[in-house]
Amino acid sequence: DSAASKYAILVQNYGNLGLTAMTLDGTNLDYSATVSYTLSTNSGKVTIKGTAPTTIKANDRNLDGDYAVDVYDYSSAGYALPTLVVNSGSKMVVEGKLNAAACVKSGKVTYYATLEQAEAANPSKKVTVLNESN
Repeated sequence: DSAASKYAILVQNYGNLGLTAMTLDGTNLDYSATVSYTLSTNSGKVTIKGTAPTTIKANDRNLDGDYAVDVYDYSSAGYALPTLVVNSGSKMVVEGKLNAAACVKSGKVTYYATLEQAEAANPSKKVTVLNESN
């Protein structure tokens, strides 16, 4: 609570990051009056691993700009396209909004920043756009 007014993002990824059986709690990210991101991946790959769930909680204010998970295409600034992968047998629990496009391949769920990126990476697979509270 003491840091609540200092931060709007809990984890912002630009590299490769593995998460195993963790809870990322963004319920008190109150620095910004309009947005907060518990897990924001702008480049590289975030991988959810292990059999125990990884839980990602959004700010409990429930504003339009509060996201538990955001996969954002920042390639215009020269960064690699981001992905969020939930390994087969692993579980990601999202409490709040998720902003991404998703595709399931060989039991693994991969989230992309845009529908176009998901379709290009998986031309023969069904792609689901996840945003707001899906």
